[in-house]
Order: sequence, then structure tokens, then C-alpha cells
Amino acid sequence: MMVSVYLSIYVDDATSSGFVSFVTAYLVLRLISCGQYLYEYLRIKCEYSRRTAINSFIATAISATSLLAQDSAVWRQVLLFAGILVDTVLHSFACPRYHCPLDKNHFVERIGLLTIILLGETIVALFGGSVHEDAWTLTGAFLSFVFIGTFWWVYFDSLHWLEKAKNLVHGGTVVFPHVLLCCGIVFMALLTGFAIEGEIDDMSFRVLAVVGVACFFLGKQIPVFYLYPTTRVRLSINTAAVLLVTLFSTYIPRIQFRLLGMTAGMVLYIILARGAHPDAAYVSDHEGGALMEREGESSGESDASPPVSTGDEPDVASTYVDGSGVDMV
Repeated sequence: MMVSVYLSIYVDDATSSGFVSFVTAYLVLRLISCGQYLYEYLRIKCEYSRRTAINSFIATAISATSLLAQDSAVWRQVLLFAGILVDTVLHSFACPRYHCPLDKNHFVERIGLLTIILLGETIVALFGGSVHEDAWTLTGAFLSFVFIGTFWWVYFDSLHWLEKAKNLVHGGTVVFPHVLLCCGIVFMALLTGFAIEGEIDDMSFRVLAVVGVACFFLGKQIPVFYLYPTTRVRLSINTAAVLLVTLFSTYIPRIQFRLLGMTAGMVLYIILARGAHPDAAYVSDHEGGALMEREGESSGESDASPPVSTGDEPDVASTYVDGSGVDMV
């Protein structure tokens, strides 16, 4: 935590005078992570932990070379992110190869927490700037707040689907698409901030609005598309509807009315998504049985047979590894 706090101090200057301090803190964090994986390997002889420790050390060494390129700001950034990219690729190959179990509940909780923090920062940023107290500006601030609030609803309304997914065996299925989702939230934060202050032209507003909403829904829907194939048509229609409403709203003359139209598009998606539930065929066994029972009761099929054990269920005392590689019993 101390290193993380130190790193956060230099975030604003990470591309200029604070680059060395920022990268040094990042490298220390990565080495601590390597040490944790190595400790787990020595403790339980988990081959996945050993391979991940080696991969992380290789990636950290590549990022460390950015400290040697002091004469070129471009090469510093290239080398730093090259190490991050190598770490991501190697980790993606290691998980399926070594069949590392994923603690779904804990993993999805962490992803949701990251999104909560980002959305919370967006709300704080709405009212952190200078706002002139006239009716239109206050209306824009209120509509921006409601607009960002609909993102909370849309995201967390289906987050629990990821916990129940039978095919969720690798964290990358959720983590990588969430990069797009986070980019979409950042674009929306920029859009609403500029809209409140009235410092944005029509074309910039249109680009930020459409690209931001598109990135958000791509990041949200890609994991669900993969994990629940039967929902693809419905999700595609709902997503296309909100994108069309967003696009048409950007042509409304006044910014406040544009925000109102975009908010209406998000509310339309919420209405269209009401009543949707994951297909029991793609839900984990312990979740699928309960879901099928609820569906049977709602349709009057009270004689539905309980799920039959196949003998392949994992032992309760098995060791699970969450998204960070820390074992949980």
C-alpha cells in the first residue's frame, strides 16, 4: 500500500519529470507480485505460480529498460508498455495451459470494485470544476449526474451473471474487455465535464458521446456474448437501440437536451433488459439447479427433477486462485 500511495503521487507527471519515480514504484510493485507467486510455488508446489513468477519477472525486466532511455520520451513509453503487454500475453497463455481454477465470486467482486471507483471519480469530477450558477448550467450538471447514474444501473444489473457463468475459467475473458468499458467511462467523464462548462463544440461532443457509449457497451457485452451465446441477439438489439438514440441525440441543438436524450437512451436499454436472465445451460452446476427450479415454479412445473450429480464436482477443500494469483481455501 505504501508503494501504491507513492506511485499515485507521480501519476500526473508520469510522462515528464516524474517518470523515473513513477516507473520505479511500478517496478517495485511488480517485484513484490513476483515474490508472492514464488512464495506460493515454494509453499504448495503450484506450477502455475512458478510460471507466472517467471513471466512477471521477464515483463518487469523489459519495463525496467525504460529507465535507460532517458534521451527519448517516446522510447521510454514504448519500453514501459512493451513490458506490460508481454506480461499480459504470457499470463493469458499460462492460465489455460496450467488449468488454474478461478474464484469467480472474489474475482468479479474485484472487477466491480474497480468500476465503482472509476464511476465514483466520474461523479466527483462532475462538480469539481468551476460551475456558473445559471439555470442551464445547473440543469446540465443534474442531467450529467443522472446520465452517469444510468451507467451504474446498466453495469451492475447484470454483473452477477459473470459469477454464475459455467465457462468463466480465465480472468482475461472479463479483464480485457473491461479496458474498453473503463475507456468508455472516461470518455463520458470528459464529455459531461466539458458539457457543464460549455467548452465543447458539436463535433467533439458527438465523437465523445458515440465512442464513449460504444466502448462502454462493448466492454460490458463481450464477456456476456462469450459466456451466454443465447443472449447475443437480444443484447445486440438492445445495444443497437441505445447507440442509435445516442447518435440522434447528439444532433439536438442544445447541450442540455442532448444529455436528456442520451439519458433517455440508457433508460430505454434498462427497460429492454428487464426480465432477462442467464440461460440455465450456461450457468454453473450449483447455480443452474436453483435457476431451473425457479423457472419450473414460475411456469407451474413443480415436478421438475433435481440436478443429478455427475461425480465431477470439485472438492470443497480445494485450493482456488483468484485473479491476482493468491490462493484461497
